Amino acid sequence: MTPATAKIRFLHEQISPARFALLLGVLIFAAYPKVLLGLEAFFFRDYGVLGYPFVHYHRESFWRGELPLWNPLSNCGAPFLAQWGTMVLYPPSLIYLLLPLPWSLGFFCLLHLFLAGLGMFYLARRWTNDDFAASVAGLAFVFNGVVFSSLLWPNYTVALGWMPWVVLACERAWREGGRSIVIAALVGALQMLSGVPELIVFTWVVVLALWLTNWRSSSLRVSLPRVAVVISLVAALAACQLLPFLDLLASSHRTSESGGVKWAMPGWGWANLFVPLFHTYQSHGVVFQHEQAFLTSYYPGIAILVLATWGAWRVRSRQSFALFTFVIVSYVLALGPSGQVFTWIKSAVPAIGFARFPVKFTLLATFALPPLAALAIASLRKDPEPRAMRGLWSLAAVAALLVAVLLWFAWKYPYPLQSWTELWQNSAVRVLFLGLIIAAALWACRASQARLAIPACLLLIVLDALTHTHQQNPTIASSSFVPDIWQHRFPGAPRPLRVAITPDAEQRLLRSSITNSTHDFLTKRLALWSNLNLLDGVAKVNGSSTLQLRHQKDVERALYPTNGDQIVKWSVGLLDFLGVTHLTGTNLTDWTHRSTALPLVTCGQQPRFVSDVQALEAITSAEFEPRANVCLSASLRTNCVATGAGEARVESLRIAAHRISCVVQCDQPTLVVVAQSYHANWKATVSGAAAPVWRANYAFQAVHVPAGRHEVVLEYRDNLFTLGAGLTVLGLGVCLVLWRRRRDAPAEPAASRQEALDKAA
Repeated sequence: MTPATAKIRFLHEQISPARFALLLGVLIFAAYPKVLLGLEAFFFRDYGVLGYPFVHYHRESFWRGELPLWNPLSNCGAPFLAQWGTMVLYPPSLIYLLLPLPWSLGFFCLLHLFLAGLGMFYLARRWTNDDFAASVAGLAFVFNGVVFSSLLWPNYTVALGWMPWVVLACERAWREGGRSIVIAALVGALQMLSGVPELIVFTWVVVLALWLTNWRSSSLRVSLPRVAVVISLVAALAACQLLPFLDLLASSHRTSESGGVKWAMPGWGWANLFVPLFHTYQSHGVVFQHEQAFLTSYYPGIAILVLATWGAWRVRSRQSFALFTFVIVSYVLALGPSGQVFTWIKSAVPAIGFARFPVKFTLLATFALPPLAALAIASLRKDPEPRAMRGLWSLAAVAALLVAVLLWFAWKYPYPLQSWTELWQNSAVRVLFLGLIIAAALWACRASQARLAIPACLLLIVLDALTHTHQQNPTIASSSFVPDIWQHRFPGAPRPLRVAITPDAEQRLLRSSITNSTHDFLTKRLALWSNLNLLDGVAKVNGSSTLQLRHQKDVERALYPTNGDQIVKWSVGLLDFLGVTHLTGTNLTDWTHRSTALPLVTCGQQPRFVSDVQALEAITSAEFEPRANVCLSASLRTNCVATGAGEARVESLRIAAHRISCVVQCDQPTLVVVAQSYHANWKATVSGAAAPVWRANYAFQAVHVPAGRHEVVLEYRDNLFTLGAGLTVLGLGVCLVLWRRRRDAPAEPAASRQEALDKAA
């Protein structure tokens, strides 16, 4: 055995996959011990008011024995499963469905961080055949600003957790075929069910780019069909989720022209890659970047950035070139309009307008940097020549000099709310970590001295990430999430039919200045803000969803103008029609009772046949009389014979999440009007016979009923979900057949461990 082989074997013995997994688990526990012990829970921003309420509603539906296709409590009713990001069909969601909340959701998120680190470890290990280099990549992928920011959204954490596994599995699939194709399809489907389109696209861009850079080393005739089969199987396995989502997208308010560009990296945003607190301010104890508040940080670790850059130059393979290209392109596109490239692409390809937050492109760079750093370390370990070490130190010196220049600029031209003392002290610590990590990595190249260098290097990488900013994910006591707090606040009060938060209260809650985190969260809970009404089972006029039904969104915009300073005088008739029994009172946590609210199902109104524009104007005007009139599309004039004359009443009304039923008694044909958002999946029957559901009062529902006594039933039936479920079952069947077939002969047989070690030496 040669000395080089002995050295590599010694370094492999220092950290094995099992030891890395143990180290990763311990470090994640050390970062969030109270969350994993169930004493505290994440709550900040979208985690507390968006993600957690959705999980709670999903859990409540699960224990009622329902599949939550529809959410009647938000936005006057809205699709739920089709939102995609709700992860209703993601199998590991059973963790928080079966185990107690809020602990189980925190455990679920941190478990996927562990999955992410372990996946990156195995991916980098495959590319480098170096356990230490793979460990650096695994920790760097978990411990950085972007991934910690993503804990705000459980589905983002899930997508990141599966990202390296998808790349690894697909690479094995196109090289080996056989059962590797099935594994790649299953892993790809799990990420697909997370519901993060950007991360899913980034993952498959990486897969296809790596395939294109490597296909010449194998047979295109063999690898291309394998890639095509994997993609087809992923689409089939996730069809039960994708088809409802695409249907909702088609009927939603989101278009390529809607919303514009928001939360791009500022023109000076690259400075934060080296100086994480550059041009930042604090809000509720968390640091934010001026002009961009989607991510609380996108700091990758200055040492990881230096190692990755040096690795791309040092290794110079097609693989490293592709990864470094992703880094550069993603950071340029993240600049949005400031970088011009995003604007040019958006002009050439208008469909990219759906991507409203250019800063999300940093997610792609966050994936590409760790394996580049691993390639750098593996290369250095194989050939630790002094010239290479000097080159790495030179690049580190350039990075340190850049930090100094940025500090001088921040001192010379101070930014609002910037603490100069905190800035320079934090930046000095970054430079110190840079030097220590590089020194430890080079020290680890010497087998006789590597026993302490390896854990020191790994620990320093983690400490750099944990200390680069204030706590990105603050926590509060788990007791703050106890359900039905609204009922405890108002004991004995009847549950509201539907509530509405005033525009002024919406803005005050959005811009809350309450510094005590627990007090702030409980105030928002009692105010039923955002999606927090789901924790108390209270229906609300508005809510928070990525996709909203187009017509319902127009009504919401009329109630809550984008300009928060605009004074809005709500139509009393519209509030009555929507069944609003409670309005925000003088204080945010008080509620004023309204006695004029109508039930959610009424009948006997006189139809008015108008255009959509006229209908929206009519229901939002002060003259709207929902007891007397209902607005229908002018195209329905020949189909509707109801006149509003005669007596009509609703009896035996029963309302559930997916079914509304009542008995209607009328002496002339009448319209049954339902104050619930219109969606084509709602189907009606009148005395057992199918009847059309018409869009009424611009965004709501109506059913035409003939004279007499009839049972009217409306049910939510998602036929595309049923079709998608059939395709999913078919995809599982194909996977089973492929698994049971004899495994294909690998296109490129993997070398044995000893051969790999000898080759590396």
